Amino acid sequence: MIFSKKINKFFLIFAILFFLFGSFLFAQARDFEINYPQIGNISLAEDPESLPEYIKYIFKLSIAVVGIFALGGLIYSGVIYLTSLGNPDQMKKATSAIKTTLIGLLILLSSYLVLEKINPELTKIEQREIEAPETTTYDKFELPKEITSVHVSLPMETRIKGREEESFGLFQEKRLERIKEYSIDSAKEASKGKETSKELVSLSGKCTCTHTKETCNGYTCTHPVCAGDCTWQTYEKEDPDNPGETITEKKCVNMTCRGLCCTSDPCCCQRKEIDENKEKNRSTVKELQNLKRNLSLEKIELEKEVDKIKETLKIMEEDCPLSGVLSRDNFISLKDHYINYGETPKEVNYWDDIERLLPMSYADFYCPVGGTRLGFTPSDPEIPSQEETDQYLEAFQSHLETAPFDYTISAQFTIPFGDVIDRGLFIANKLINKISSEDEADSYGSSGCSCQGGEEDEGEELPSNLKGKGLVELNSEMIKEIDNLHLAINKCLSSGCTPICECEDSGCSCEPTYCIGGNPCPMGEINSALDKIEDIQKAIEKRKNEIVKIIDEEIPHYIEDFDKMAGRMHSCIADPEEIEMGWLLL
Repeated sequence: MIFSKKINKFFLIFAILFFLFGSFLFAQARDFEINYPQIGNISLAEDPESLPEYIKYIFKLSIAVVGIFALGGLIYSGVIYLTSLGNPDQMKKATSAIKTTLIGLLILLSSYLVLEKINPELTKIEQREIEAPETTTYDKFELPKEITSVHVSLPMETRIKGREEESFGLFQEKRLERIKEYSIDSAKEASKGKETSKELVSLSGKCTCTHTKETCNGYTCTHPVCAGDCTWQTYEKEDPDNPGETITEKKCVNMTCRGLCCTSDPCCCQRKEIDENKEKNRSTVKELQNLKRNLSLEKIELEKEVDKIKETLKIMEEDCPLSGVLSRDNFISLKDHYINYGETPKEVNYWDDIERLLPMSYADFYCPVGGTRLGFTPSDPEIPSQEETDQYLEAFQSHLETAPFDYTISAQFTIPFGDVIDRGLFIANKLINKISSEDEADSYGSSGCSCQGGEEDEGEELPSNLKGKGLVELNSEMIKEIDNLHLAINKCLSSGCTPICECEDSGCSCEPTYCIGGNPCPMGEINSALDKIEDIQKAIEKRKNEIVKIIDEEIPHYIEDFDKMAGRMHSCIADPEEIEMGWLLL
């Protein structure tokens, strides 16, 4: 019985594995050199030289063998069942073995039906021919039929000068006008703040504790508070009308009457004017805050332009392939040449904010970055002999002597391009630091040039705490000191006054009378704040003058020098004969 059960389990496992992996085996194909035996009169392998037929042979043989084992297992289990003589355990084991055998047969028949009847395509195993891989041969590189050339613009001159009605440009005209306007307005507001603050100090100096129930602006200026008692005291004195006789009189005596505090406003008579001037200062502070914000934004934009110019310079120095930077004159001539020979030149912008270059600009550049022309490298030319070279030079010299016009063989002037660009960045950084700079040691130099250091403040000497500060920081200092002045004036309180209390005869009571003590304002603190405001106003005026000078004098002079440099570059590269204003043949 145990042997039968093991056979049945083996049969079941074999049937399941055969069902799962049978299809995979049909997909393989390889020739085998095996002679297959005959089973009775049936040849199961029609073509024993191939793997597909071999697999078919194994499949059919396996079905036959498994069928025989299944039949034997059923017979054996039936015999056990019949000879069990009603033994429940034997009957149960025999029944279980029969069920297991039948399940195995069902799986086996299912696999056969799937592979032979339901989807016979699964049993169609074909010998696969291995195709030889395709080989690709590469022809010798030739210049493409369509020649293209892509150049990226490096707008140095346009980046520096800017364009009208555009937001970019280091020294763009409208940008400089705004900075100049903000600087002048800052100086005006600072001057207003100084004058208003001087008036506030003058009014504070008139405040006093000594008021005798005076009324100003609808307010009573004296309000002392007293505590304690007065009492009637009797005494005798000689009767002036009857000599030798005495009379009894009484008087109000201060027993415990004392002054507690003064609740009056020592600046009562000046309060209305003080409030009006404070309101003027608040308006000044608001304007200074707006100007500070606007100047800070302009400074940020200037710094962005400086960074973009430096990046453009770096591309021209390091990233342009084969140092192939072209001037605008070169690019225009090369573009015309390409078009004449059926080629396709293309211009792309490096900076998205610059869609069009300045017209007539000579210091804008181009760098080749792509196209089929960039990828073409001709073979090394045959080097002519010295004799041939001399003949060429002689013929060229003869042509120059007989030509009806002059040739520009080389630049007739030096072109200090790097020095001019560095000076422009120096001026821009100086302007930036005049607008906003926390540290006097900030370098005005650029592009790694340390030869031009910071500038000392010229003219009137400024306090050490204001030296090197830009207009933005000075506006902040003015706002802070105006606020400090207001806080000091707010300390003009009656707490600094001394209340005077007296006994009044009517009713003999402790009555408040007046306050004394002079000016209760902290005039030392108030005058100190005014001195700082005056110093800051001078510093703001000085920074305004420096900024206006840079914008009105230094930058226009620099632009003139830049144009001279660009003109030399143009005359060096281009032929002196003009075809159209600004556009020259090379």
